[in-house]
Amino acid sequence: MGQRPRDLVPTADPYSMLGLAIRDQRYQQGMSLGQLGDVVTYDRSYLAKWERAERKPTRDQVAELDVALSAGGTLNRLLEYVETLNAQDPGRGQKVTDVANHDLHVANQVAHMASDATSSGNWKSQDASDVVAVPAQIDGDTTMVGFSRRVLLGGLGAAAVGGATSPPAAANQEVSIPADVPPADYFRKAKIRLMDRDNLRGPATAISRAQQYLTSMEQLVPNTRGTERHQLTEVQAQMADLAGWLYQDAGHWEAAHYWISQSIEISHLVDQQVTSFMFSRRSQMLAELGDNQAALDTAMASIRLARPSSRISAVAHTFAGHAYALLNDPENSATHYATAHKTVAQMDEEGPGAAYALFMCPAYVNSYEGHSLSHLQHYEHAAQKFNTALNELDPGMHRDRGVYTAWLAQSLAGAQHHDEAAQRGREALAIAAGTGSARIKRELQTLDQLLPASSTDIQAFRDALADLNDQED
Repeated sequence: MGQRPRDLVPTADPYSMLGLAIRDQRYQQGMSLGQLGDVVTYDRSYLAKWERAERKPTRDQVAELDVALSAGGTLNRLLEYVETLNAQDPGRGQKVTDVANHDLHVANQVAHMASDATSSGNWKSQDASDVVAVPAQIDGDTTMVGFSRRVLLGGLGAAAVGGATSPPAAANQEVSIPADVPPADYFRKAKIRLMDRDNLRGPATAISRAQQYLTSMEQLVPNTRGTERHQLTEVQAQMADLAGWLYQDAGHWEAAHYWISQSIEISHLVDQQVTSFMFSRRSQMLAELGDNQAALDTAMASIRLARPSSRISAVAHTFAGHAYALLNDPENSATHYATAHKTVAQMDEEGPGAAYALFMCPAYVNSYEGHSLSHLQHYEHAAQKFNTALNELDPGMHRDRGVYTAWLAQSLAGAQHHDEAAQRGREALAIAAGTGSARIKRELQTLDQLLPASSTDIQAFRDALADLNDQED
C-alpha cells in the first residue's frame, strides 16, 4: 500500500480554521446547513464550501454568519486573524512553522481578540525572547517550530491557533465548579466525559467545551498554590493534549500541532512521565503527517523517558514500531511491537504516569501493528491483526472501531480481496457519518484509491463515500 499520497496529507490553511469555527458554532446551535441557509442570504452549497475552506467569505458575509449563529463577534475576530496569516503567505495558507516567525504579531492578535483575563496567561516568561523550540518537518521542510514562552503559555491557544472554534466566547461562558469539589477533580472528570463523547460522537461536539475548560483552568492556576496547583497543572496538560487530539481527529492540523506543543511544555512543570506521554502523542501526529523520521525520533525520546513497565512505555514502543515500518525497516518495527505486546501483558498499574494512556490495550497494539504491516505490504498478516484487534476492542470505542475497520479494508484491498474491502469500507463509513471523524474519512479516501474499477460492492462504497462528502449537516 505504501505511504499515503501527499495530496491526501492535510495542509495548514488558515481559512480552514475559520471554516471549522463556523461549523462548530453551527453544531452548538443545533442547526443544519439547510436551516442556517434559511436564516442568512446564502444557500447551502455556499455555506458548505466556506466550512470546508473551499471558498473565502468576505467580512460582510462572516458578520452575517456571526449574528445568525450567536457567536458574539468570535467569527469576526477570527477572520481578522486569518486574513493576517493569509497575507503573510498568500496562495497557500500559513504553514504551521510560520507561527514561530511571527510570534510578536500573533501576541498582538491575542491581545486584540481575547479578554484581559484570557490573554494575561498564567506562566508568562519574564524574558519575552525565551523560546520553546520543537523539531518538526512540515511539507518536507525540516525546521524547529518555536514559540516564545510568553506567547505559548500566555493564552495563544485560546485565542488564536488553538481557538479555531470559539475561544473568546468561551472565556465568557463560565464553568461552574461546585464549592465542595477540588478544581483538579472537577476537570479530571470533565476530561473523561469529553473522551467518552468523542469516542461515541466524534470531535465536533467536544472541541468547544475542551477550550472552555482550558480557559477556565488558565484563569484558576495563578490563584492556586502547592499540591492543588500541581494537580491542576497536570490536568491542564491532559486537557491540552485532548484538545490536540480532537483537532487532529477533525483534520485541523495547525490547531492540533499547537495544542500538543502546549501540552508538552506544560508537562515539564508536572512530571517526566507526563512529558514522555506527550512525546508519544507528537510521534503519532508526525506519522500521520508523513514526517516519518521525526515520528521515530520523538517516539524514541518518549521511550527514554518512560518507565519500562508502564502504559506510556507500551505506547512509545507502539509508535516507534510504526515509525520504523514507515521507514521500511521491518526488523526494528517487529522488535518494538514485541516489546509493546510484552509491556501491555505486564503493565505496572501504579507509579508515576499510571493514569495516562488508559486507551492502551492489546487491541490498540494489534491495530497499529496491522497498520504497519500494511505499509510493509504484508496485507494478509495485517488483516489478521485487524480482525484480532476488532474482536478485542471495547464496544464503547466507537470511533476507534471505525478507524481500525478502515485500516482493515485497506489491507484487504492490498490483498486483492476487493469486494470484502468495499464492504468493510461501508461499515467504516457508517461510523464516520455518526462521529464526524475526519480521520476515518481520510483513511476511506485512501481505500478509494486502492480499489479497482467498480464491482457492485465497490460502486456501493464509492456512492456512499460521495454522499458522506456531500453531507455537511
